[in-house]
Amino acid sequence: MPDEGWDENNPLQATLYGMPDFKDESMMPVKIPDFLKKKWKREGKANDAWVNPSARALRKDRNLSPSQYLIAWIASWVEEFGIDGFRCDIVENVHLNRWKELNTACNAALQKWRKNHPHDPAAKWDEPFYMTGDFEHASIDYKPDYADAGFSSMVNFYFPKHGDLDNIVYTWKAYADSIAAHHRWHPFSYLNNSYHRDADMDNMIDCATTLLLSPGVAQIFYGDESGRELSDARLNVDSDQAFHSDMNWNKINGKQLAHFQKLGNIRRSNPVIGAGRQRTLDVHTCIRYNDQDTVLIKLKPYDGEAITTKGIFRDGTQVIELYTGQISKVNKGMVLFPKYENNLAIIKEL
Repeated sequence: MPDEGWDENNPLQATLYGMPDFKDESMMPVKIPDFLKKKWKREGKANDAWVNPSARALRKDRNLSPSQYLIAWIASWVEEFGIDGFRCDIVENVHLNRWKELNTACNAALQKWRKNHPHDPAAKWDEPFYMTGDFEHASIDYKPDYADAGFSSMVNFYFPKHGDLDNIVYTWKAYADSIAAHHRWHPFSYLNNSYHRDADMDNMIDCATTLLLSPGVAQIFYGDESGRELSDARLNVDSDQAFHSDMNWNKINGKQLAHFQKLGNIRRSNPVIGAGRQRTLDVHTCIRYNDQDTVLIKLKPYDGEAITTKGIFRDGTQVIELYTGQISKVNKGMVLFPKYENNLAIIKEL
């Protein structure tokens, strides 16, 4: 639309892949667009049950700029439902000050929700509103301007997705070092998403191991944990729709799901796995540690293998292998368990 002054060479002023575009740099007060007013009038009372109560008052002209309307509408969902985080797509197409304003508004809305729902378990949390975003070709690199705007991460498009247990400890090391170097900034990794199925679906056990033992955020796309298949849309013109297939409730891969669940529970119960520093011992072995805790991760152990623990756990220390629940005692700087499962051992002092 050249009459609107779009600049296709400027990500802040270009049209965006057919998605809605707003001139967020404008501070000129505007009225709510006529098409929205007509839509709401046509619906009358029939759609009342679906109207966000916290946004009802925002359906009137409020002498706001386009960005201020959008921020108020979005924050109303936080106020109504206690949503505690957003993934923002695509961040480089919106001015940084608008992201900061959204973050500020959502934090205020979340505090209001917590105050209004004191008996809800989620109201006991005190973490600020969480924002991550899609930035083209982002990896784990620190983006200080976006951190200042309220983001805690950018989606990491380069997490290895083939379950390679022979190299992942070095990737983990880079991620742990990034967390240590940047307060409130961390990797945000995934295997598959709504646009691509990049992971090796025949090796999701090892893929899950690499992801769920990774420092930073580990995002599980629906069905990765259960063996969800692609839909027939893969044969259509828009083959990406195949990635949006129905959840496979009646065809769950039980072994795969159990592995995801077990690792997820271990990760949740041992925050050092996702947030600790890392010392790499060899191509298959590392430790995650902080001031309070230490966990040893060993990949591809063979049954009965003695795992070196010298300098990590003292002789005589009783330890547990978290994945199988087996208990053993450190002897001469080594610990062994009779059997390991799914190519890993996660060892912690009892």
